[in-house]
Amino acid sequence: FKVLGTLITVDNNFDVEVENRLARATAAFWASWELLGCTSTPMAKRIQIFCATVEASFFWCAGSWNLRAEQLQRIKGGSVTPSA
Repeated sequence: FKVLGTLITVDNNFDVEVENRLARATAAFWASWELLGCTSTPMAKRIQIFCATVEASFFWCAGSWNLRAEQLQRIKGGSVTPSA
């Protein structure tokens, strides 16, 4: 079930939540692209915007996660091998 925009599971399965968060962060990135991709804006300001939009949309309530190695690898952008 979903609480405050976060999927809560009783079986510690966060696969859906990780994919949902990655999609949200990607959407936030592209929604902010006009500012993030503007080379006339100082890099420090663009990083600040990135943290306030993209990072915040991904890591909201992430302190409650208990991720498996595959999920962490998926977040880091590496290839994911199916669990046996």
